[in-house]
Amino acid sequence: MDAFTLREMIIQGWPVLSVLMIMSIISITVIVDRAIVLREAGINARAFVAKVNEILGQMGRPAAIEYCEKHRKPLATVVAAVVLQSGGREARERMLQHALQEQVRELETYVPILGTIGSTAPFVGLRGTVIGIIKAFMDISANVG
Repeated sequence: MDAFTLREMIIQGWPVLSVLMIMSIISITVIVDRAIVLREAGINARAFVAKVNEILGQMGRPAAIEYCEKHRKPLATVVAAVVLQSGGREARERMLQHALQEQVRELETYVPILGTIGSTAPFVGLRGTVIGIIKAFMDISANVG
């Protein structure tokens, strides 16, 4: 009886292994991409808002919006939307909620892919296991009889 090596196992299981490898590569890519985006999105919110309030008090709306546009961060986009919004407190709060939801949606881009891969990968692995067990039983029955 020949020894079953790792190489033979990979050769026989390549269809399932290749799917799992592709899923792993996609998952790692999404995780790294989102980590980079989140790291770049970070800003000291208290200091930024305090500076915008200071600019609003001293130089007015156009200067505050210009300051927000200099910073390409989600917080700056949200603050600029609130500053641009005319009307009372309720209108600005609605704009704040809308702008926050939009920025969260952008930050969560590609994250559902992780959920899909996380829920389907075990079934792909299970399929490989079942195929392996069926082959093992077929080999056993061929050698016994």
